[in-house]
Amino acid sequence: MGKKFTAQTIEQVRYMSYPAAHPDGHEAVYVCSMHRKSDGKYQSWLVRTDAVTGRREELTDRECENAFLPRYSGDGKHLAYLSDRTGEKQLWILDLEDGKRRRLTSLRRGADWYDMRRDREEFLIQAGCYQEEIENGTWDKEMSSEERKAWEARKDRAPVVIDKPFCKDNSAYGLLDGRVDRIVKVFPDGKMELFGGISFKARYPVYSRDGQKAAFYGFPYKGVWEPDPEVFICAGDGSGLKQLTRKGRPVTEDPPCFNMDGSAVIYSSYYEGKEGGCEERLYQVSAEDGQVTALMGDVEETKSHGINGAPCSRTVYGTETPCYQLNKEGSEIWYRASCEGYERVFALSLDGTQKIREVTEFPMSVHSFCLPANGRMFFTAGDYTTITELHVMDMETKKYTRLTDENLWLKEYDLSVPRLIWVPTADKKTRIQVWVMAPANMEEGKKYPAILDVHGGPECSYTVDFWHEFQAIAADGMAVVYCNPRGSLGYGVEFSRDEYSWGEGACQDLLGAIEAAAELGFIDSERVGITGGSYGGMMTNKMIAKTDRFAAAVTQRCLINTATSYGCGDMGFESRRLKEGESLQMMKVLERRARSCLMGQIDSISTPLLILHGYKDYRCTFEQAEQIFIGMKERNPQVPVRMVMFPEENHDITREGNLYNQICHLQELINWFCKYLKEGGDADE
Repeated sequence: MGKKFTAQTIEQVRYMSYPAAHPDGHEAVYVCSMHRKSDGKYQSWLVRTDAVTGRREELTDRECENAFLPRYSGDGKHLAYLSDRTGEKQLWILDLEDGKRRRLTSLRRGADWYDMRRDREEFLIQAGCYQEEIENGTWDKEMSSEERKAWEARKDRAPVVIDKPFCKDNSAYGLLDGRVDRIVKVFPDGKMELFGGISFKARYPVYSRDGQKAAFYGFPYKGVWEPDPEVFICAGDGSGLKQLTRKGRPVTEDPPCFNMDGSAVIYSSYYEGKEGGCEERLYQVSAEDGQVTALMGDVEETKSHGINGAPCSRTVYGTETPCYQLNKEGSEIWYRASCEGYERVFALSLDGTQKIREVTEFPMSVHSFCLPANGRMFFTAGDYTTITELHVMDMETKKYTRLTDENLWLKEYDLSVPRLIWVPTADKKTRIQVWVMAPANMEEGKKYPAILDVHGGPECSYTVDFWHEFQAIAADGMAVVYCNPRGSLGYGVEFSRDEYSWGEGACQDLLGAIEAAAELGFIDSERVGITGGSYGGMMTNKMIAKTDRFAAAVTQRCLINTATSYGCGDMGFESRRLKEGESLQMMKVLERRARSCLMGQIDSISTPLLILHGYKDYRCTFEQAEQIFIGMKERNPQVPVRMVMFPEENHDITREGNLYNQICHLQELINWFCKYLKEGGDADE
């Protein structure tokens, strides 16, 4: 018998991300991250590995810096990367032959993203700047540690002037402070200049293949439309700025890319079906006249169901490589997509046929990939019992080899492997994909409590991958049931329709999943709990308000009152929903939001409830947790209710939160279910 996987076990996890392939394919560099035990924060460093021997070499000092976004120069002699060695994240160059490194930038607020020309070490950088620092000429002068401390002290005391409706962001842990993303051009000698005279927020700058053009996402609008990006193009020196898309609404989670000859820019946007539903698809906009062409159609929809798929609940940290990339020949776009439970790599032909082929066909989910170099493709991937590791695939034979064992310690633990079942929906219109994870070391003939876990979104999906929370629950003697109910991505546009996810369809699918799981014979139907975060938290609240099917519940980062959530977080504005010719009438808006409000159903909740929420959550704001907690205490004082608030955490606590807050969050969940689902549970209220 192996070791028991617990909430504390995640102290050992090493997270791998952003692999970069050497131009000749003989090696790759990746980012390795783990939590520091001293303060629970993440630390990240660069590791080089040989494609044949797997020999590893750490390239940066994890004790004195965090390193990110490695990229080889065109000749493979140098490695560019971002490092916070001097305070803010700056661009550094490492000579791979003599090991010497030099800092290229001195940006006052550091760099967040960069692209490098293929023919020389010239860069376009995304960097946050304050307007006053641009005006007084200090944007390119990094502060000393003493200056930074003094500035932070002043900033903490100073009032924040708000004159825009879009004033909060979950990733900012609260109010936006006036810093705006700009593009900076960096020359080989370290000279820096603001790019193109751009006066609005700009993100993800990229060069064309020949370096003669640049494209990026710009945010030219004001008011409620301020969050909407458009695709812009200009010459490589910043001249000739032109807006290409008009209300194109590109998805800005990944950078755009040029086609082979630079005559068009490729980007992604959400395609909306005629009857509702959506998926992220690829489009091409002409650099000459702004004409937009859809690169993906319905003919190949069943091949990959768009791109991305927003896989969730997997043990990951760090930036991944761009979701879509133009291949070396310029004939295909390679991209990641979730399709029926797997995150795989596909290739879309650019010859006009919209033909799609599957590049990776193995039983793992791919997190990041590099385009093939000299017949080799590097990628990171994981499965049910493997936290993501680096692999290399021979493109001729399609055979792949695992190069790293960063989490070899997992072999010492007893892990549970989920069983996959397909369950017809109650209305017989389709079927849903359900995974059932038995308790670790399950005894034959014995019945166990189970937890139904509902993913967020709803426009995301569970995939075949490792999620430490499920393993810790299973190790404590409880089964885990999870599924992709209608509203999820990865199964087509029709499957993802809002009327399912926000109506009764998803509720029926979730109940059907737990009933089908119980038929496997080892689940005690009387001892079933439910949990979920974000949309999953809302669904947890909805399910316990509508049914007494569950013996315990844990709602995480939840939504309960849509009437009062208006204007509180970083989500959209009501006027953006209006059709042409319609006007906004606030009373009607509030009445509509009140009709769908779950707070009005709180009287019917009798399920023991644990509420977990970050105080600095600006996606589903903390007042939502307060309302359900106070409502339950006032209206249902006989029902056990406990709330745990994490003062410094936002909506991403379970993925990017402090180590010790992640451990506490998971342990609270396990303790609650042990108390109310298992005999002899001893959690304190």
